[in-house]
Amino acid sequence: MKKRILKILAVILIIIVCSAGFIVYSQWDNIQAVAYYTKYSNDEISTMITENDKKVSKAVEKLPDITIHELTADEKEALKTGALSQEDTVNIILSKSVLVKEGENYTVVANETYDNSVEENSTDEVEAAKQRVAENIAQIYVYKEQYSNELDSILKSAMEEYKSLPSGERNSKSKEDIAFKYLDVALNLEKECDANMEAIIKEISSDLKIYGGDKSVVDDIKEVYENEKSLKKAYYLSIYN
Repeated sequence: MKKRILKILAVILIIIVCSAGFIVYSQWDNIQAVAYYTKYSNDEISTMITENDKKVSKAVEKLPDITIHELTADEKEALKTGALSQEDTVNIILSKSVLVKEGENYTVVANETYDNSVEENSTDEVEAAKQRVAENIAQIYVYKEQYSNELDSILKSAMEEYKSLPSGERNSKSKEDIAFKYLDVALNLEKECDANMEAIIKEISSDLKIYGGDKSVVDDIKEVYENEKSLKKAYYLSIYN
């Protein structure tokens, strides 16, 4: 029985490997996830995830020319349901646009207080690089939300399928079988996460060199997402088991 339980845990760890959309360089996040899972409660892990998210904004503060608007609950929900496109969400994060909610409907309008004169009039390579860095950081926020939502959906489907089984069939074997069923979907999502994040981080690094921005921001972002992966894996483990 103990071997079967350990096997189930290993499979679930693989399934949730891409929860934060970050490049996997080692298995440290898996090891750390198990440590979090065994040491902290579900509520404690949730609090740690919230605190970790704040570190992204702290890292961006190293780039004084870039201002990031944190997504509100309504904006996250609109992105999740498809009411917001990736492009619209990026513009909202950059404060170029605002989301207006009327009842159950969402509308994206231009932010009248946003000054885009520099963007429209500048042909300077440095200013262009700054704009690309801002857009790519905003895109990281979007990827993070989208991939977390997709993974939530995968895990929700797995749990619902398990719960729909007759009570007599709900056991470690059926849980393992369901986990394997959803494994391919999760692994494909992981590959997509890795490819997109690798590309975007390379672009940010390149543009920071062009205008002399603080390159430690890249390391900060990597560290935040590495930790978030571990925390979210631990969180999903606590839910699934």
